[in-house]
Amino acid sequence: MSLSIFFHIALLFVPLPAPVPLAEEDIEEEISEEEEAPIDILALSDIDVPEPPSEPLPESPQPPETAAPPPDAVPPPPDPNQVPETLPESQLPEETGLEETPPTNTFDPARQQALLDQTGGINSEFDQTQDFPLYAWNPVKEPAAYLAGWEPQRLSCFFSFIDEMNYDLDPRANRLKYLTRNYGLIVNEDLPRTFPGQEIVPQPDGYCGEDFFVINENGVPAGVYVSAIGVGEGNPPANVILVFWVEDPR
Repeated sequence: MSLSIFFHIALLFVPLPAPVPLAEEDIEEEISEEEEAPIDILALSDIDVPEPPSEPLPESPQPPETAAPPPDAVPPPPDPNQVPETLPESQLPEETGLEETPPTNTFDPARQQALLDQTGGINSEFDQTQDFPLYAWNPVKEPAAYLAGWEPQRLSCFFSFIDEMNYDLDPRANRLKYLTRNYGLIVNEDLPRTFPGQEIVPQPDGYCGEDFFVINENGVPAGVYVSAIGVGEGNPPANVILVFWVEDPR
């Protein structure tokens, strides 16, 4: 036992020999031997090389599932009495193709005024317009033959207002003449002389029970109309009211 202790102590104090370095030539020879070692290709072929994992195939798109309609979504049966909001084109009413009515006032306003101005000198020696309506109202206290005996509805055909002393014509009328001359002479002589180049066309139905005339020029209305109203006693009456219209009052 004392010997073993002695050897242990000797190992602790005696240095170990340093390793002998290899010469460069020896190192090169070892490297060349390793490089020249043949590679066994057959041995390599025996090695199992793992195959690369195959790419997963794309999944085919699945058609979307159509959800069944809820029970409440089923439309009710059509009501035979229900009127459709829009009619089919075949049921739409066809256009009648009626042309618009052309305006009746196709006369020249300047010519209309010129014709009205011709009435200023109509038989001036019998013109009593300045005394109208007094003399035509009830001069002999016999209203049946004068304006005082007319019903209000009849008076309103020609006047918007009238009494014994004053009057206002219907807005469609332009002027009035009161002539103390026989009705037949006024209509048959004085009116043609007033419109020598025009045609005076009597209207069969008249207007409000009185004679009514249309003044034509070149075969068409010239925009002047005349009412001839007999006033007073006699047949034909001894006095005449002429109302000249610029619009047909009928």
